[in-house]
Amino acid sequence: MKDTWQGASQRTASFNERGDHAISYVDMSETLWLYIHSGESKESANRTTQMRRYSLMITEQMADQVIDGNAKQESRNGRSVRVRNRWTLSEQNEWQEAAEWLVEQCERLRMIVGGAGSSAEIG
Repeated sequence: MKDTWQGASQRTASFNERGDHAISYVDMSETLWLYIHSGESKESANRTTQMRRYSLMITEQMADQVIDGNAKQESRNGRSVRVRNRWTLSEQNEWQEAAEWLVEQCERLRMIVGGAGSSAEIG
């Protein structure tokens, strides 16, 4: 599967065999955010636990970023917490920085998905 644009959001190709992937969103109110979205169905017994594991890892490993969202609620919806940043739509010189930030954070999320084993403790 190729990365695809869907309006203001971008969905990456799957990071793993479960189909977990990142979703990024460029909000015209000048907010950028990314999160991990589960590739598993709502009926999967593992989905909520895995999303909570990702949220915990994001909180620990990406503490230099603004983390947003309630891990319990987001995990029930098949998502991790969000990584968020501000940007200025009217400043064209910030577009490059915003794009670079999105790419860097997406790669960090990819590494979290790749490193998420059953050893991470869920609180």
